[in-house]
Amino acid sequence: MNIISVIRQARYEEKSKLYTRAFNTYGKALDITNSEITKIRLESYRGWTLNKIGNFEQANEIFNSVLKKYDHAYAYLISALYFYKTGKLKSSKNLLQKGIEKFPDYLELYLTLSSILKDSERANESIQVLKQALQRENLIKGKGGILRKDIWAELGNLYFERGNFNSCILCLKKSMNMDKEENFLHYSLLAKSYLILGDAKNALLYIEKQLLYYEDLDGDDYITKARAHAKLDELHLASASLLQAHDSDGVLRISSEEMIDFSKLMQNGFFDTIENLQIGE
Repeated sequence: MNIISVIRQARYEEKSKLYTRAFNTYGKALDITNSEITKIRLESYRGWTLNKIGNFEQANEIFNSVLKKYDHAYAYLISALYFYKTGKLKSSKNLLQKGIEKFPDYLELYLTLSSILKDSERANESIQVLKQALQRENLIKGKGGILRKDIWAELGNLYFERGNFNSCILCLKKSMNMDKEENFLHYSLLAKSYLILGDAKNALLYIEKQLLYYEDLDGDDYITKARAHAKLDELHLASASLLQAHDSDGVLRISSEEMIDFSKLMQNGFFDTIENLQIGE
């Protein structure tokens, strides 16, 4: 019997809300595979079918039993995700921490724990988890091909959210230096960090790289460029960038904080000529 056809049948039954039949068909698939990863995944499918019919206690038992049956990092990951999605945050975090202790090179455990902590507004703990991951020399590549450069970039994003802009810049530049210049995805954030720190020249350098490498242009990037020019007292270039922002979105949206940088343009009446100008907080 072909396991792929059996799993397809089970998935069809599950989509048709025939959960008991799907549970049993997943069980048949379990009997005909020797792959540990596949077995763990099938166990999780069975657990979710029980959850969908309201049999929460038995579903929990399945995910707990996965950890006893399989000595694999994926067992910790799949069980932790189930408990997180069903509102058992503490159990999920504990499993991920135990998984990291037992399988310290499995990147997906770090990334998942960091994400959960971030969503729980515990950014400082999330940062510590990513720093812990970066200390490992032989990390197993994450789902979707996540690399060490991506961890540094996420760390930079977390520092930005915490208002630690110097650390943000340090992490983003580490990420940037790990690949070709045109593959770096965070020039906008790097530019904004420099802008906040009062370094308009570096802000301009990196926002221009963003506009150079990416065709899907964002009006916010032109506003960042305009702010950098304004801080450098290059008012004609600031005006041109603001007009590009307007053309990009069909409206010019500027926060009251950003308007501080454009005080000279306000004085010379530039904004009086702009249609669809929106100034907000």
